[in-house]
Amino acid sequence: MTQRTIPASHRRVGTVFLQGAFLRAGFAIVATATCLFPQPAVFGQDESRPAEGSKPPTVGESSIGFAELAPKPRQRTLEQWAQELTSDRFRIRQAAKEALIQGGYEAVPALRQILDEGELDSTEAVVGILAKIAENEPPWKQDGAIATLEQIAGTGFGTKATIAKSVLKSFSEIRDLQARQELAKVGVFVGEETVALGARSRAQQVIRIDDGWSGDAKLLAWIRWLKGTPYVIVQGDAVRADVFESVIRLPEDMTLILIEGQLSLEAIDVLKKRDRIDAIEIRYIPLNQSLLSQLPSLGVRQALHLMGTGTKNDQLEQLRVAMPGVAVTTRSGGFLGVICRSLDQDYCEVDEVIPGSGAHQAGILAGDIVIRIDDTKISRFDDLQRQINTHVPGDEIKIQIRRFQQVISTTAVLKKLETQ
Repeated sequence: MTQRTIPASHRRVGTVFLQGAFLRAGFAIVATATCLFPQPAVFGQDESRPAEGSKPPTVGESSIGFAELAPKPRQRTLEQWAQELTSDRFRIRQAAKEALIQGGYEAVPALRQILDEGELDSTEAVVGILAKIAENEPPWKQDGAIATLEQIAGTGFGTKATIAKSVLKSFSEIRDLQARQELAKVGVFVGEETVALGARSRAQQVIRIDDGWSGDAKLLAWIRWLKGTPYVIVQGDAVRADVFESVIRLPEDMTLILIEGQLSLEAIDVLKKRDRIDAIEIRYIPLNQSLLSQLPSLGVRQALHLMGTGTKNDQLEQLRVAMPGVAVTTRSGGFLGVICRSLDQDYCEVDEVIPGSGAHQAGILAGDIVIRIDDTKISRFDDLQRQINTHVPGDEIKIQIRRFQQVISTTAVLKKLETQ
C-alpha cells in the first residue's frame, strides 16, 4: 500500500481549519451556557470582562443564594400571639403561650387587652401566662404582671377575679420566705421580739427598720409579700416617706411604731394612702401643730399613743374629739423598765425587768411589789404607769418596794423606751 505524503503548506491549512472549527463549537457551548445562567450586570463596569481582582463566574454559578429566594416566615407581634390564645389548633395555642411568656413585661399590655375583650376561653391561659411572667418580676415594679393580677382580683367575684385570687394566694406563699431572706440581706429584722405598745409589753412578730438597714428603699418592696408580721417598727433616719411607701403595702392588719427621727407632712401623706392602721405609737418625735392636725386623717382604728412628742393637754383633747372611738394617750417619755402582768390585781408585782433600764440599775428584781413612787401610793400597774408618764427621760424618782417581808427604798433614773 502506497502512503501519500501531504505537503507542508497543505498541513498548515488543515490545522487552521480544524482550530477554527473547534473554536466555533466552543463558542456555541459557552453562548448556550450563558443564556441558561445569566450573570448580574455590574453598573459602571465593562460587561465584556470581569471586575478587577474578581474570579470569573463558572458555568452554574450565581450571586443570589437559594435561601434568599425562599419565602420568609411571618414574624408575629405579641398582640397577634395574644389573639392566637383562642386558636382551634393546640400547637398554635402552645406556641402563643411560649411566645408571650418569653415576651415578659412587654407582653403584659397585649394580655390585658385580651382580658378586656372578655373571652372566657382565654382567661385561664392569660392568668397562667401572667403568673409565669410574675415569677421573675421584681417586687418594686408597679405596672407589671403582678399589678395586673391584683387589678383582676379586685374586680369582683367573676371567673377572672376568682382565678387571679387563687394564683396570687399560691404566689404569696412562695414569696414570703424569699422576702424574709432578701430583707435580711439589707439589714431589716423580721421575727419575734418583745414589743411595748401603750402601757403593755408582749412578744410579737415584727418588721424592724432601724439603723441596721442599708438605706436602699427600693428593696423594702419585699415587705408586701410578708405574712404574719402585724407590727412594723421604723426608727431614726428610716422615718421617711419612701420607706412608708413600702410599709403601707403590708398585706395584713398593721400596727405602726415610729421611734425618734423626724416626721414630715410628706410622710404622713403617704400613710394616708392605707385604708386601715390598727394602732400607731409615736415616740420621741417632736410633733408641731401642723403635724398633729394631720393625725386624724390617718386610718387609725384602735389607738394613737404619743410618747415624748411634746404634745400639750389641750392638743391631746383636740385629737380625742377629732378621733372618736380611738384611744388617744400621751406620755412624757420617761421609762422605768418593768413589766407587770398582774393587771387586774390590787397590787403591782414586777414580772420582768428590762436589762439596762432604770429599774435594773436601781436593783429592782422580778417578784418585787412596787408600793410607792415618790409620794404616790401604787396599788395597781395602772397607778405606776400614770406616775411614770408624768416624767421625762433623765428624771430621778424614789421607789419603795416590798420583797418578801422587807420594805426597800431605792432611786431610779428614767430612760427612753428603746426599740421594744
